[in-house]
Amino acid sequence: PVNNVADIFDDPHTKVREMLPEVEQPGLGPVQIAGTPIRMTKTQGGVARRGALLGEDTETILESLGYSAAEIAEMREKRAIR
Repeated sequence: PVNNVADIFDDPHTKVREMLPEVEQPGLGPVQIAGTPIRMTKTQGGVARRGALLGEDTETILESLGYSAAEIAEMREKRAIR
């Protein structure tokens, strides 16, 4: 069968296969997320950490693209970024 999101979290098979890892979500505490559905013997997938919050990595990414601290501050002041 094709599962929707609610089905995934209720399916005993996904629980037995440990496909619902728990991650710490700021403001919410621990939450379960859908993990890697495919298991291989030599290249195990998995969840290493939670996804970034909106704007959490913006400054780091812009710096890696060559933007200065002043340019980033100006973008933030103009509300072009969070």
